[in-house]
Amino acid sequence: MRPNAYRVHGMMQSYFTRKMTGYLDYKGIPWLFRRFPGVSPETMAACFQGGVPVVQTPAGEFMWDSTAMIHHLELRHPEPSVLPADPVQRRRTTPSAASSSRATSPSRCRWRAIRRTPASARTCGAAVHPSG
Repeated sequence: MRPNAYRVHGMMQSYFTRKMTGYLDYKGIPWLFRRFPGVSPETMAACFQGGVPVVQTPAGEFMWDSTAMIHHLELRHPEPSVLPADPVQRRRTTPSAASSSRATSPSRCRWRAIRRTPASARTCGAAVHPSG
């Protein structure tokens, strides 16, 4: 492993994992992908609540919540910034937990779409892509 690389533990099907890896690519921050095997003793010790991705820093610390990780990494790697310089616009780009709509989150929309899909199409899709 590259000594200064971040380890991204997740699933490439996850919007949040792709958000994180896209961010790291844009910033030029070295990273390695590890398929999420489930919660490890190390992440449990760090009080991990569940979800993907989990990112392990080069120093061995664990982070989660893709939006919080991006804000944290913006402090460590400020250029090029993905956040607006104007504080008002910066605040508008960061939805609060109270204002974000759970009904329109990508994962909820995806599962609603699957429920509306005929069973025969879901079965055919599983045959074509058995891993999901």
